[in-house]
Amino acid sequence: MTDPLRPPTTVDALPRGVRCVRPGPGANCSSIGSVIDVLFVAGALGGAALVAITAALAPRAEPAPEAPPAPSEEGDG
Repeated sequence: MTDPLRPPTTVDALPRGVRCVRPGPGANCSSIGSVIDVLFVAGALGGAALVAITAALAPRAEPAPEAPPAPSEEGDG
């Protein structure tokens, strides 16, 4: 029986379509790290865009219309 962690000695021993074997943990570490980086950056940019849009569309307080002057107690005549 062969050791599964030991690379084959000849190219003919590899399955068809496999160019090389990299045994050990973390063989795809850089690929997974790149995906996580892209997701983090996309989330940060999406959050910043959402905050900017929300701030631009926030309702602004309008000044209240002035009330008409109260009628005076003294009559004109």
